[in-house]
Amino acid sequence: MPTAQTSDLHAFDLPDLEDVLSANEFKLLNEYLVRIGYTGSLEKTYECLAKLHECHALHITYDTLEIIAGEFSSEKNIYNTISRITTCKLGATCYPQNSVLQWVLSIIGFDSWMIGARTVHGVKNMANISARTHFMLCVRCEDVLYLCDVAYGSLRGPDFGIPIRPIPVVADGKIYRQFDHYFRIIHREGLYGRLLQWHNGSGEWNDVYSFTLEPSVLSDHKLVKLSVIKPESAFQCNYLCTRVTRKGRLYLLNRNLSICEGPVVTTSNIKSSSEMEHVLNHTFDIYPNEEQLRIIWSIAQKSKL
Repeated sequence: MPTAQTSDLHAFDLPDLEDVLSANEFKLLNEYLVRIGYTGSLEKTYECLAKLHECHALHITYDTLEIIAGEFSSEKNIYNTISRITTCKLGATCYPQNSVLQWVLSIIGFDSWMIGARTVHGVKNMANISARTHFMLCVRCEDVLYLCDVAYGSLRGPDFGIPIRPIPVVADGKIYRQFDHYFRIIHREGLYGRLLQWHNGSGEWNDVYSFTLEPSVLSDHKLVKLSVIKPESAFQCNYLCTRVTRKGRLYLLNRNLSICEGPVVTTSNIKSSSEMEHVLNHTFDIYPNEEQLRIIWSIAQKSKL
């Protein structure tokens, strides 16, 4: 197996990929694997799929900078997104992050497609359930269909979770424990498709999102762009930054930081731009430049959430 190396950080087993990928694609793949802390070979197995998913989910932050900075796009641009999360060391929203994972899986040979979900987290009246504004992957592996989702954010608080490793899409209520998180997929009458639920060990299930396995199309993504770029959109008026951990979740909404470990939530309030920069760098491992930090802090100060 040929071995590719990026600086002196890691070495990867990349079987014959130099013959398949362009030099730039090969470089981007290496940089991505370094950024997510992945080591080992890339093979069409559940073990490889699960490890890629876990590494990405635990290392790459979901954040809405691209929305508030006017950079949000409904088009796939894998190369720009990889550069964003590797070279620039920034986060991204659900669609670009899951698109990158899909690109990597396609190189290995996995069959996958993007699917849409309706956010149910924090919705008390199901008549107010949203359109399909969240996008993740359905992946076929060893004759099983898996839900793969490495990036999800909610403005309604940190009491949500998405699987750190892929779980089967069967809505049979089977409980999957992943570190200190618990997941299941069920059917609920009157609700759109399957429902993903999560809890943190408390035993109280929280609804996350509902979904079907129908492939999403470009018009779905364009609809999301139209909704989030409106000046009155909640995603235009707030800055959200979050990432799952093995014990819980890191969650920053504007100036309010929550560090969740199981049912225990520690909160603090960020008081200055320099403190915001420190939190983003050292808690979330993202590094906005001076102008990007100015945009984040401006939104965070103005928000009423």
